Amino acid sequence: MSRDITEVIDDYCRDKYGHTNWAWIDTLIDDDEQRLVTEDKEGETIGNIEGNIIFYYDDFKEEEDDER
Repeated sequence: MSRDITEVIDDYCRDKYGHTNWAWIDTLIDDDEQRLVTEDKEGETIGNIEGNIIFYYDDFKEEEDDER
């Protein structure tokens, strides 16, 4: 039985970054400014781009906790 590509990406992300927080680059285009969104509000890079995927430095759950 073959695995879905997202499962393979999850495994890679978990092995390399310790979580599974990643996204396809084409989902990060800011429609208003027509630019790729890869920085936070302070201008810091939020992840590492490999091919057409961004692997975030932080786990999504950690980012949610920071907002509360």
